[in-house]
Amino acid sequence: METNRNELTEYVYSLYDRGLMSDYSNNHFLIKAMKGELTYLYFQNNPYLGNRIITNISGMDFSSTFICNFSIKMHYLSSIFVNKDKFEDFIKNQLAAGKENYSEDQFFQAISEINVLQYLSLYSGKLKEAFYEPELCDDTNPEARFHFENGMIFDIEVKTANFGEVLEDKIKRSQDKDFLIKLNFVMSEESKQSLKEYCDEKNIELFFPRVLKLKDFIESAGKKFEEITDEKHFNLLFINWTYIDYMEWRLNEPTFLLTNPISALLYNENVQEIIGIDKKSLDKISAIVLYRDNIDTLLSQDFRYHFAHQTFKLILNENLKSINNFSLLCKALGMNPYDAESEAISYAECVKCGASTDNQNANNALEFALKLWQKNS
Repeated sequence: METNRNELTEYVYSLYDRGLMSDYSNNHFLIKAMKGELTYLYFQNNPYLGNRIITNISGMDFSSTFICNFSIKMHYLSSIFVNKDKFEDFIKNQLAAGKENYSEDQFFQAISEINVLQYLSLYSGKLKEAFYEPELCDDTNPEARFHFENGMIFDIEVKTANFGEVLEDKIKRSQDKDFLIKLNFVMSEESKQSLKEYCDEKNIELFFPRVLKLKDFIESAGKKFEEITDEKHFNLLFINWTYIDYMEWRLNEPTFLLTNPISALLYNENVQEIIGIDKKSLDKISAIVLYRDNIDTLLSQDFRYHFAHQTFKLILNENLKSINNFSLLCKALGMNPYDAESEAISYAECVKCGASTDNQNANNALEFALKLWQKNS
């Protein structure tokens, strides 16, 4: 257990000595790092990073790199919160990720939260006061509230999308199909049924967008946020969409579900009605930051690597532009907002499954889907 104990890692080992990690499983990622058991192959085969190719950096000690960065970040965060008892409860319970029923997915979700909070508190302005899990709305609370010296307030919620089985595994079982198509816009149940019948006839595997995942995240965050009444008060929803099916799809699915011209979840009332989203929750969210983790962000726990890899999107809720000072927000976050007009719209993703080399059926299916949407919108 003492393998990586040194001056830089002392804080995390002190948590272990104090018993805050007594319920952690021996299979816990953090325990393995403390024992020096994390290897290149562990990261290469980790489902959290999907099918990303990880370069085997010669001589890198993955365990010591992770535990050193983690200890420094946690020591810093423990020092900024007024209610330190709540942050220690996070370490003892949420970071334990299921304890004896350890789930690595839960641990990476907790790491994702740490990365976001550390970045916002350090680089968004001079921090005046910080509260972990502040009690704002009845019995629910966001991850944190940050008060800055310039009067700016951030209320922050972090969500991680875990889709379970990835589409790549489904494709392996769909070799009798010619193509797989996944839509990036919302359709009515009637239209979805018509499109499914069309695709079955054309030997195409069809998947619909995971819009309900976004709906759940927005509604959950909205219930924890206060209504915005000041231009310097921002409710921020960070969504980690790391469990992507193909690298080429990047953040297309959530980005276009939220912003595409024909069925933007943020603005299209017909779509909001189709999925039954709580409009009050939606109107409480100033901005949504979408991002995907990679080996750099995982090992360093430094959100700034998303800038280097361009693995994030800042989507402003334009419904609040008359209330929030978005110029101030973008400057504080160090991010330029996503501009839907500057990027080509990807209404669907297509993957070839079988031996067919003719893309026409797939193109026709997408055209048919768009016609169905226009007919029933």
